Amino acid sequence: MKNKLTPPVKSLKNISLFSPDVSRISKIILLFSIFVILYFLVFSIRIPVDYGDDTAFVKASVTFEWLMQRYKSWSSRIILDAITVTLTHHSFLFRILCALCLCSLPLLVRMVILDLCGKDRTEAILPHYFIFSIFFLFPLKTFHSAGFITTICNYLFPLYLMFASYVMLSRLKGFGLKDICLATIATLALIIAANQELLAALMFQSSILCLIFNFKRKGAILFLIVASLSLYFTITCDGNGIRFLKELRWIEDYSDWNTPYKIYMGIITTVHYYLFCRNTICVFVVMTLLMCTTGKLKVSILGGIVMLIFQIIVHIWIGRGDTYFLGKNFSFSISGTIGTFWTALFIIFMIYLFYKLEIKRSIKIFLGLMVACAVCDRVLMGFSPTIFASSTRTFLFTDHALVLYVIVISILSNKISRRDFSCILLTSLILQFALQGGKIYKLLIGSW
Repeated sequence: MKNKLTPPVKSLKNISLFSPDVSRISKIILLFSIFVILYFLVFSIRIPVDYGDDTAFVKASVTFEWLMQRYKSWSSRIILDAITVTLTHHSFLFRILCALCLCSLPLLVRMVILDLCGKDRTEAILPHYFIFSIFFLFPLKTFHSAGFITTICNYLFPLYLMFASYVMLSRLKGFGLKDICLATIATLALIIAANQELLAALMFQSSILCLIFNFKRKGAILFLIVASLSLYFTITCDGNGIRFLKELRWIEDYSDWNTPYKIYMGIITTVHYYLFCRNTICVFVVMTLLMCTTGKLKVSILGGIVMLIFQIIVHIWIGRGDTYFLGKNFSFSISGTIGTFWTALFIIFMIYLFYKLEIKRSIKIFLGLMVACAVCDRVLMGFSPTIFASSTRTFLFTDHALVLYVIVISILSNKISRRDFSCILLTSLILQFALQGGKIYKLLIGSW
């Protein structure tokens, strides 16, 4: 009798790249995360670097005289300007650094979340590969508006260094040689990051809140010192005043705006980005907060889809041009009144969802104030005549703050499971892919 061949496994169905306990939705998100990493690499290589502010920086060279002239006549960002000029002359090096930054920033953010929420609670909701897919929700235009190299060097790199500094400071255990070296590197990274004045303001506000709520006091003190010095350096910079006068050309009647109207414009342009521009981050935040407040997945998904449909309708109706806000110093217009009404309604809705969250009160207040600080930093753009010219890239900070906030809320809430979070994330990814599919295709075939 011939010997029968026995297969190495009982059934070919058992051969899989995934463990049996991984759900189908999680498998899809994992594959999506792999695509996102490849997409970040292609994005870093494909985006042109010969437009916008990049064309001005490539004509300069880093010298002490140029930096002093820049400080006295334009900006206090002399560290970031030096980095930007250097990388415009070495675009290949920039593309490598950009790719590394985009691919590792999600991991840094997850390390911050692990430190805030603990490993067990984080793993229960947010597996390590989920975080890459979440970063796909960021609108493409925020990464390359008004010059790819300039935007990355002045906004994404400082943000990366701030998160890296936080992670390094959280790893300190004593006063050994390793700890001293780590603290030194973290401080240098923080100094570079704080040269971005909006980020320095956010660091200043956040560190004060951490001291008030007795959270990470040692790191908060360092953040506060560096941010305070940076803000002093910015406030005393003569170049910022000169730059302000030169940039009045962007809005002819800006000098006639009163203070309440500037605050109003800061608020409505901030909300416009999330409410009127088919923004998937807004959809993701709304779905997650609905899930954390109601505990019903169908309500959450339906609410997110309704929000996106509303965004599309409003975008077509009043979301373009200068028709979504009231005229100078609140002069009446029908479309501006409608836009203001929806903006106010949206703010009230978000505050209501936040109020209904069932988490520890002190944590709720702390997180709410942190997000409010990030939003207020963006609202300050109302006091700049570049509120439209440089508005898009400033949302990089607000986007990261919202995503970090909603993930922490999901982990701390008792009403959302990993399956619920997976369904919400996958729905958001599908919607984002549908909205950005054309741009992604152009990017991949090199016709950007």
